[in-house]
Amino acid sequence: MHHLRTWLVVAVLLCSPAKLLAYERVEFIFAYDTQQGFPAFMGNGQDVPVRYPGIYIDILRMVEQRLPIKLTLIRLPWERCKAYLAQNRASAINSSYKASRALIGVFPKMASGQVDRDKRITSDTYRFYTRNDYELRYDPDQSKVFPAKSLLAAPLGYSVVDDLKARGLVVEQHPDGVEGILKLLIYGRVQGIIAHESQMQYTLSQNSQFAERVVPIEPAIREKDYYILISRGFYREHPELSKQIWAAIGELRETMLPQLVQEYQAHFGG
Repeated sequence: MHHLRTWLVVAVLLCSPAKLLAYERVEFIFAYDTQQGFPAFMGNGQDVPVRYPGIYIDILRMVEQRLPIKLTLIRLPWERCKAYLAQNRASAINSSYKASRALIGVFPKMASGQVDRDKRITSDTYRFYTRNDYELRYDPDQSKVFPAKSLLAAPLGYSVVDDLKARGLVVEQHPDGVEGILKLLIYGRVQGIIAHESQMQYTLSQNSQFAERVVPIEPAIREKDYYILISRGFYREHPELSKQIWAAIGELRETMLPQLVQEYQAHFGG
């Protein structure tokens, strides 16, 4: 009888929710850029910083605590991130909405078929910047910059660049991130640059010699929402879990994001 009770206890332990959860966790491979983007992703290269890895990573780790997923992080150049998603080698990347990206992954949608912005992870503002001795202007009504033949630069992968090119602006894209295009501006290679406002504020806070010479142009170009874009393969195999991931992200954006941003600004001075 004693042995029977022992086996019953073992059976209960093996079938407990905690044990089942450990065995049922689904690997969720998140691929993101090797270029730093404050406060979303910190550090450059393939390593993930132990402390302050970026608010996207913090939020995804909170999702991991809530749902039966095992988060795996990989850092790749942006074009490879998209390729990994298209090949189902990554479960997700971060992305603003573009029709071309909806062909390689799944955005959270409402019943109407529109992208559900309540499930976004963050929003950020795109803005032109110029040197304080240049007379660059931006007219949003005409979608033009003046002088008309001004050279412009943006980091590689910015979705807003396609929008600007469609309006006739000439924008070169560079692989060295915001710091790279800032140097082009400071050294007079271009007359204007395009950057996320949050990343630019952080970069200028770390480079006082640049901050004295760089000014933002009003008005801003536009604000864009950013989502966790899930691969078609992961969504096909785990549709309900995918929806739970988006729902958790939307909730955490409301409850945790302001505090996280404040912590990163206090730590990094961005």
